[in-house]
Amino acid sequence: MARPWLLGLLATVSLAAGDDVGLVRVGDPWHYLKVTSADASLAPQWRGPDFEVDAGRWKGGPGGFSFGGSTVEATGLYEFGNPARTALLRCDFDLAAPATVTWLILRADWSGGFVAWLNGVEFLRRDLPGDAGAPVDFDFLPEPRSRAGAVEIDVTAARSLLLAGRNTLAIQWHDSSAGGSASGLVVELLANFARGPTLQAAGPGRQTIVWRTPFPTTSRIEYGLTADLGSSVPAIETTAGHAAEITGLPPGAPCFYRVVCEREGETARSPVFSFRSLKANGPITFMLTADVGSGRVEQYAIARVLRDEAPDLVLMAGDLVYPGFTPARADFRWFSVYARQLLSTPFLVVAGNHDVLYGGANGFYDEFRMPANSVPAADHAAAGTGPQHYYSFDHGDAHFVGLYVPLMSGLFGLKPGSSQLAWLESDLAATDKPWKIVFLHHPLLSSGPHRYDDLDFNGVHDVLDLTRVLLPVLEAHGVQLVFSGHDHLYERLVPVRGVQCVISGGGGGTPYGSGTREPAGNRLWSRHHCVHVAIDGDSLTLRALDREGREFDRFHLQRTPLTGPVDRVTRHAPLIQPVGPPDGDGNFAGQKFDFAGEGLAGVAGAFASPGRLRVNVDSRNLYVGVEELALPEGDDLLLFLGVPGGDGVAVLDGLDSGDGPLSLGRLANLGFAPGFRPAVGCVLGDEFADATDRRFERPYRTVLAVPDDANLRLTEPASTGQGIFRLAPGFPEVPGTMLQQYNRSPQSEPVLIEQSANFIELAIPLRELGLTGESRLQIAGIVARCDPPATTPGGAGWLDRAWFGPRLDGGGFASTVLHAWEFQLPPLPLSLEARWIAEGAIELRWRAVPGRSYQLERAVDPEGGFQPVTTPDWPRVAATEDETWRLTPAPESGPARFFRLRELR
Repeated sequence: MARPWLLGLLATVSLAAGDDVGLVRVGDPWHYLKVTSADASLAPQWRGPDFEVDAGRWKGGPGGFSFGGSTVEATGLYEFGNPARTALLRCDFDLAAPATVTWLILRADWSGGFVAWLNGVEFLRRDLPGDAGAPVDFDFLPEPRSRAGAVEIDVTAARSLLLAGRNTLAIQWHDSSAGGSASGLVVELLANFARGPTLQAAGPGRQTIVWRTPFPTTSRIEYGLTADLGSSVPAIETTAGHAAEITGLPPGAPCFYRVVCEREGETARSPVFSFRSLKANGPITFMLTADVGSGRVEQYAIARVLRDEAPDLVLMAGDLVYPGFTPARADFRWFSVYARQLLSTPFLVVAGNHDVLYGGANGFYDEFRMPANSVPAADHAAAGTGPQHYYSFDHGDAHFVGLYVPLMSGLFGLKPGSSQLAWLESDLAATDKPWKIVFLHHPLLSSGPHRYDDLDFNGVHDVLDLTRVLLPVLEAHGVQLVFSGHDHLYERLVPVRGVQCVISGGGGGTPYGSGTREPAGNRLWSRHHCVHVAIDGDSLTLRALDREGREFDRFHLQRTPLTGPVDRVTRHAPLIQPVGPPDGDGNFAGQKFDFAGEGLAGVAGAFASPGRLRVNVDSRNLYVGVEELALPEGDDLLLFLGVPGGDGVAVLDGLDSGDGPLSLGRLANLGFAPGFRPAVGCVLGDEFADATDRRFERPYRTVLAVPDDANLRLTEPASTGQGIFRLAPGFPEVPGTMLQQYNRSPQSEPVLIEQSANFIELAIPLRELGLTGESRLQIAGIVARCDPPATTPGGAGWLDRAWFGPRLDGGGFASTVLHAWEFQLPPLPLSLEARWIAEGAIELRWRAVPGRSYQLERAVDPEGGFQPVTTPDWPRVAATEDETWRLTPAPESGPARFFRLRELR
């Protein structure tokens, strides 16, 4: 049946935004009509470009097609109770200059048989009876023929049928299969090239271009820094066709190119395309996805998101083709799906298990050209790998490494002492790039079903085998980010020994549900998606995008702390009160993180990330919001607030009276830098804690199954207390505060397998902090985990090096000093309140700045006519932050009275 998401695309395929190489590509929009013998009166005009489709009768969908349903190909034609096994299909496309088509190729994979027309003239017939032009009855059942893989058919003789402008490819397909995966028709119409051109191996100032022609040809690349070109480089022959590398380009500069092919006096030229060479340094963007090659609408949708976002490059972490990679599947499942973006954007890939295990006589690395590693040939021969199986390259300020780990079994696994692991250590040690990013197919840790795999039958889950081999290398060399696939879901883990892992296996395959939650798991969605990453200086931003391009997760990595004044306080009053019914998971339906202003990213630690901090203010309250928080269960985020020169503490030691919040009372090892004396401490991180409660218990404990670390000894944290406390003996509660913690924004469904909050909102009355308009404020934060006193050294608590602030000295169980960010509050708006206090008396109240003068004005009409109140009390100088004035007697009944307040400057 037709896919609703595609209905808006069912128009002529416009090659103005295409490539003039793929006239009709897999996934392009088609119209189709299922027919039986009862439809014999259908006029032949349906095959031509002038036919107007009856939208009430014809349906629309992306090619290809299957009577086995949409789980086999993008558009399923099977309908219960409808016996039709014949379909009429037509796809319109635009072509500006037919004379540029030298060779014409139809690529097809089909069951049964078909007849094809170009602009109303038959040009091809396969496995159906009759001479060209003879009709085939709609109810004819051909001899059984199951799909056998893509076939490329030379139809150059039909190029004279092409028109300038609108063209129509029409097909009458008779299926003879028994259904399921054996049923299908997938068709492409190609000009001059059987594949490509595609941008593959890349580096600063160089780019490899790969293409395939339908016949042996002599080929070259013509290129230049303008569309006039001017330079050329000859192609070398490969198993799959031709390849050429352009070198000597200015890094980051645009390059224009075209491919020229010659054979027996004929010349075929591609249009002029362009790309930007990778940068030597500076900001970059890239996208990543994995587990893509289903040939269904979900893959096409994610391909569209990749194209629309226009990144510098695309990484794919394996499983490019389902059910298994073969050269006959490579185009319909991968090259043609991304063809239009491959013209201008390099794609860098690594192999997944479906790419190298399930395709029979596999040719995966014959079809791709990736950067080559320097491992000796003898080592590759012993390991069953090759120079392109794993590799590295640079772009901007980042060093990228693609690893070959399709599975953790046999020759495919990453083993201690392997040549790949030795190469990785050497490669990471040699780079001086500030950002280091690794991508591979197999995840280190996962909440998906593959977390239970033990394919080498050693009694240890494969994810743990891989983690124990790979993680120490990544940690030792400062790798910040690791991407993988294999499990068809999106999962962002908490940092694990300082390494941030993301699973992005939602590029087109069937999504997986989660199994037992991985203790290091933090954010998980089972949906089709891809991720977009931007690096700018010391900041990295990752956005997870669904099949419609909508963002559903975001997080930031800050490589070095933000220093200096951070005057980012915004006048705004976010909604903290619950807005909907409880959802059974400690949250309220519809909760949304609605803080304004720019967020400040903290620095991630060994096992936690503090996320980003926002500060808002109104006339009454200071609002502090935390987003993107990633805490292991049982850890707390501690925030400390103070005013320069105000009352506060230098250390926490000595404040505990035995019944206070444990994360504050057991931190004898935490102190504050000179000039920072916080007066308020906040213990945060549990989505069930929406008010201050000194006896609140966090019930879950995280035991991370990774190599031993001091933090992992804390397997039974007794963390108690959540909320906002004064830093004074006994940790008294701060009156008038509000707190809300939850794990989605907007909060749409319970997540019952975890309890750590990802979003935190709190409000503290300004008077409790001694703040007024234009005051300065200090804030710092750190993640802590505290055991009972008997199990901690010297009463110290574990302090992860995950913090907010310009500097942190220490960490772990050691003596630690926390430095604060300093904020400048903006002038606060005047807010006048009135209330009856007794019969005949009204009290006016406003938030004031002590020492400043104010004038009360009144009027009968709020649109104008305000006059100063002239009693002896006015104008008046504020003596306190909360000023009041009693109006006695109150206005008598009659016309309303309106009051307003002005600050006198």
